[in-house]
Amino acid sequence: MSWDPSLGRPLKREWSWNPFQELPTVFRARRAARYGAMSAGVLAGVHALYALRYAYHRRPVNTWVSHDPAALSCLDLALCATAVALGFVVYRRGSVWAATTVLLWAIIETQRWFTGALYGHVATGLLPYFSLMVAVLGFRGALALRRLSASAPPAASEPPM
Repeated sequence: MSWDPSLGRPLKREWSWNPFQELPTVFRARRAARYGAMSAGVLAGVHALYALRYAYHRRPVNTWVSHDPAALSCLDLALCATAVALGFVVYRRGSVWAATTVLLWAIIETQRWFTGALYGHVATGLLPYFSLMVAVLGFRGALALRRLSASAPPAASEPPM
């Protein structure tokens, strides 16, 4: 913790999950992009839970996609795998296209959670807000990472052996 001599006390630790924080360094931008991968993890977890729910559901489910619980279970498993793959790309590379996809997916899922359009019930709690918040942070981190890495001087290459 840093010490502020003008205040005579330690500085307050900043909240690193703030989606509107400044991202002036590569370290902060990479950390923000990696937080954005958590939104993909939330999406993967939700779709895995729905896949399990539909796998054990014996009667037809009334959704706009299908009435067959097995088909819905397979669809949710495919969405779960896609979310895991996107989260991995965002975490490892800080890719802008993957962060944009996760952000758009989180916006769509948040709207569906609150209207009950896809799953037939309205979500409550902080999970949709959290997912959207870290998706925005991940998108901003990926953009800042691209901007900072483009403006950084090229790294010196290793001398030949």
